[in-house]
Amino acid sequence: MVLKDRMKIRERNKPEIFELIQEIFAVTKTAHTQQMKAVKQSVLDGTSKWSAKISITGEGRGRHRAPPSPPAGACPVPCPVAGSLSFAAGSPSRPFHPMSACARMCPGYQPAACGSDCPGMLHSLSARPLCLPVVCAQGLQAKDKTGSSDPYVTVQVGKTKKRTKTIYGNLNPVWEENFHFECHNSSDRIKVRVWDEDDDIKSRVKQRFKRESDDFLGQTIIEVRTLSGEMDVCDKRTDKSAVSGAIRLHISVEIKGEEKVAPYHVQYTCLHENLFHFVTDVQNNGVVKIPDAKGDDAWKVYYDETAQEIVDEFAMRYGVESIYQAMTHFACLSSKYMCPGVPAVMSTLLANINAYYAHTTASTNVSASDRFAASNFGKERFVKLLDQLHNSLRIDLSMYRNNFPASSPERLQDLKSTVDLLTSITFFRMKVQELQSPPRASQVVKDCVKACLNSTYEYIFNNCHELYSREYQTDPAKKGEVPPEEQGPSIKNLDFWSKLITLIVSIIEEDKNSYTPCLNQAGKDKAAHTICLPPAKALYFHDFARFPQELNVGKISAEVMWNLFAQDMKYAMEEHDKHRLCKSADYMNLHFKVKWLYNEYVTELPAFKDRVPEYPAWFEPFVIQWLDENEEVSRDFLHGALERDKKDGFQQTSEHALFSCSVVDVFSQLNQSFEIIKKLECPDPQIVGHYMRRFAKTISNVLLQYADIISKDFASYCSKEKEKVPCILMNNTQQLRVQLEKMFEAMGGKELDAEASDILKELQVKLNNVLDELSRVFATSFQPHIEECVKQMGDILSQVKGTGNVPASACSSVAQDADNVLQPIMDLLDSNLTLFAKICEKTVLKRVLKELWKLVMNTMEKTIVLPPLTDQTGFGARSKDQRAIDQGAPGGQPEVMKGIQGQRGQAEVSGHPETRIYRPPTARDQGHLDICRGI
Repeated sequence: MVLKDRMKIRERNKPEIFELIQEIFAVTKTAHTQQMKAVKQSVLDGTSKWSAKISITGEGRGRHRAPPSPPAGACPVPCPVAGSLSFAAGSPSRPFHPMSACARMCPGYQPAACGSDCPGMLHSLSARPLCLPVVCAQGLQAKDKTGSSDPYVTVQVGKTKKRTKTIYGNLNPVWEENFHFECHNSSDRIKVRVWDEDDDIKSRVKQRFKRESDDFLGQTIIEVRTLSGEMDVCDKRTDKSAVSGAIRLHISVEIKGEEKVAPYHVQYTCLHENLFHFVTDVQNNGVVKIPDAKGDDAWKVYYDETAQEIVDEFAMRYGVESIYQAMTHFACLSSKYMCPGVPAVMSTLLANINAYYAHTTASTNVSASDRFAASNFGKERFVKLLDQLHNSLRIDLSMYRNNFPASSPERLQDLKSTVDLLTSITFFRMKVQELQSPPRASQVVKDCVKACLNSTYEYIFNNCHELYSREYQTDPAKKGEVPPEEQGPSIKNLDFWSKLITLIVSIIEEDKNSYTPCLNQAGKDKAAHTICLPPAKALYFHDFARFPQELNVGKISAEVMWNLFAQDMKYAMEEHDKHRLCKSADYMNLHFKVKWLYNEYVTELPAFKDRVPEYPAWFEPFVIQWLDENEEVSRDFLHGALERDKKDGFQQTSEHALFSCSVVDVFSQLNQSFEIIKKLECPDPQIVGHYMRRFAKTISNVLLQYADIISKDFASYCSKEKEKVPCILMNNTQQLRVQLEKMFEAMGGKELDAEASDILKELQVKLNNVLDELSRVFATSFQPHIEECVKQMGDILSQVKGTGNVPASACSSVAQDADNVLQPIMDLLDSNLTLFAKICEKTVLKRVLKELWKLVMNTMEKTIVLPPLTDQTGFGARSKDQRAIDQGAPGGQPEVMKGIQGQRGQAEVSGHPETRIYRPPTARDQGHLDICRGI
């Protein structure tokens, strides 16, 4: 009576418990009241009686038939005291399996993650066993020499054994026999065996030694507690047994007694799973409700207060371990592992399960695998559950961008927890199952990331225009539907590839900034999930949980994306090379984008370090095409620059610059072209050599054309009115040589490609020759003036009278005469050298002076020193004197000549190598001498 009173108090103080149970199993108020009375009486009476009647009908089948449905009207009734279920069948005329009916009758029921229908629940039934018609068997093993068998079946329950009749010569037998057994021990087993009957000498001898005269065809052994309504059976007895075909058995059990006790762990499983299904699917529309629990035992809280009290009380009363509860709840959650917050709960649960089995103590030497094998939950059942979960997690991680979007912090947290869960599974396999080399979590995640990136690239490639328009096109007028056939790349334009690069960069950046921190944090915070464990266990797991190295999803993303992009881009550029439908500038712009993508995300990846990339080779034909076109542009620019310069009168660019604007413009264009080539930053030396050779040819052609244009018109500028212009044009030519030298150094100098270097050196020689020629032409323009001055010199010289040997007292007079003779030419040079020193560069001035003095010397030699014999211009006396000198006789002017030659002083000026004229320097000439020394 005390127990009965306590039950009434319990029902009165905690009505919500009973109401929740009624809702879970859809029990009416009347049925609940009746069942409560029966349960109370069962508890009071105890479990002293137990018996069962078993009915078996066998039908050998070669194909599967659906199991019979439970009887209509079967009504599960809750038992608040024991925390288990009982039910009463409403149709005693139809056989069914009561062990599984409790779960199947629950509205909206789904089989548990473990795959069982929770057999063995408490039940009371008054149904009589029913024997079904015997049907056929198919596909049995042939044991006789005739290629057939004589099959029969034996069925044994406890010590009672019965057999069917023998069907001779038939591998598809039909038996029409029923078996009825009474069982008084719930631990009994049903043994069903199929035999081939033999009745010959061999079988009799065999019977004498093995007590078996017939050949074995198959068997099954069934626990009474785990019976199912119907089953296909035909198992081997040993590994050497030859078995085929199947026998279908229909088994119905009628148990006598008031209380029928199933294993408490099985009862708890059914209770927990039905409770989970109701709370999650019925009350919360399929979303798992995570209880708000804190503290060391938070992982043991599975439901809200009322539901948690039900499972905790059952576990306490019937000795269900907390680890079994955790494993059961883990199995339930595995069907909802993608719900928000569930991965974190599962990771915590599995971490504690791992720690429970893997942590050994000093008092026991039992291995983790042995401890796990003794689990009430079932070793194979839990291993199968983890294998299925692991595969499912891999599939979902292979679509992590969809399942765990970076825009949702909550889902990113679930992603981290999912990786933690994978790590826990790996730990379980290594430390609990003691497998040698299970897949590491980091490698699994890496493979999943690569699989996701492969599918992501395929998606953005196939929907590039649409995605780009959706994400980056801000102008509504430009947004338009792109036909499906134009979503991919085209040989008519390069827009697709620019947009694809933009999308690839967005993916890499998202992986680097959102997913990499998330996944790297996974495993590192694993200790937070094991705060409920003792310190030794938590530390033990925490050391394992860390990834062996950081998993950088951004780098994996860059590597996978680049490899896929490179394959498509290489093929596309090969197609474009065949048609060349786009502008070379468009190819260059795309080249720069590809280079930026590679340098920004790929070049530092381990797989690409110290490796020459391939992308420059894809664009080499288009860069050469651009250089070809650039030469034409440079030529046109050259003509325009010269025309502008000519129109402006070849003015100096500045006060300190002695050349005109055309040189600056030409080299500005060339330098801009070179900067573009330089900015390509081509990492392939061979391709760089090709570019430099082609650009060197451009430089040579442009500068030689400039020199040719100047040379053609140079003579027309050599007049008194335009005396500055020739000097500026020569300065321009010299400046070409100076800028060419700078360009040579910029292109690599000594490291420049040999062929390109030879082209530029040859160009330098040609420009030097051009400058020499311009200097000669310019000096020649002064020839009429020089000839006039030299003629004047001759006239003065002819008037000088000499007396042969000049005494010392007359030296000053001779010097004065020499100075008078040189006066005309020095006046001419004086006026021009002052101008040349101001407007000519030193190198140009040196060349001009050289040409002028050569011209002066040649003219003096021809006119004064060695005049023509037919000269009648007053130089006849000079000829006589010359002839007298040749004959050794004194002439009219030897004193003057000796005075000129004897007073060389410091005023030697080079002319013809065999004809030199000397005079003493005067103050007036000192400036010219200083100029010459400076040159």
